[in-house]
Amino acid sequence: MGAKLILRSLAVAVPAMVVNVACAFLWVFIYSMLIAPGQDEAAYQAYAMRAAPWCSVIAGMPILFGAGWLLARWHGGGWRTGIYAGAAYVAIDFAIVLAAGALPAMAGIIALSFATKLGASALGGALAGKS
Repeated sequence: MGAKLILRSLAVAVPAMVVNVACAFLWVFIYSMLIAPGQDEAAYQAYAMRAAPWCSVIAGMPILFGAGWLLARWHGGGWRTGIYAGAAYVAIDFAIVLAAGALPAMAGIIALSFATKLGASALGGALAGKS
């Protein structure tokens, strides 16, 4: 594993994380404006706390598929290269989760999120060589 691959992995993982967080904000906005308008701010904040992890899982799969595909096309290689995008994402996200102290309360959804991201990035990498 070279330094170039690590840097490129970070170069796709960080924007993927930004897009994933933006998707969660967008979903909560849609929820508050179209699905359940007129509630107080506390209700929307509580909903955001429940919905954000699921948004990360659902939106994260296509986002990390694209990141793995892009990394494998950019760096060369297949699923082994693509999975580095997911691994970089998971490493950053894990550090954030640990710093927030959220791991004990959300271990199940976090494990699901990490597994789907790693799988999606590996699949993206695998398919990058087939197009």
